[in-house]
Amino acid sequence: MSNLDSHKVAGPDEIPSMLLKDYATYLASILVKTYQVSLNTATMPSDWRKAYVTPIFKKGDRACPVNHRLISLACIACKTLAHIISSQIIDYLQNFYLLTDAQHSFWPRHLCESQLHEIAKALDAGQSTEVVLPDFQKAFDKVPIED
Repeated sequence: MSNLDSHKVAGPDEIPSMLLKDYATYLASILVKTYQVSLNTATMPSDWRKAYVTPIFKKGDRACPVNHRLISLACIACKTLAHIISSQIIDYLQNFYLLTDAQHSFWPRHLCESQLHEIAKALDAGQSTEVVLPDFQKAFDKVPIED
């Protein structure tokens, strides 16, 4: 928690990141207990299941809803738990070599550029290659927006 960006906006629990960062030493044991109960019971505080959704303008006509990207502001304590779990899963997968080097999504030091390089190498070598490139640019276009 001491590495939190103190300018992050608070989520529905209204606990600012500055408070979590400044009092990390005192709050850590409370959060550890909360996290453990949450994991043991497969439940979480109700505020952690909520998020503030804010449309951020991308380009084009500002009045057109499809030209906005939705940003979800969740509770920082919940995002911290998600980061802890995600890190543990990635560590496990790396330690037991359960992911191939061809895996590029959410994989440290494997960016789009490295993936394109691997594809180009395979094609240059005359190898068959399969690529899945989903287009998420307008992923939220199907979300109903009420006037």
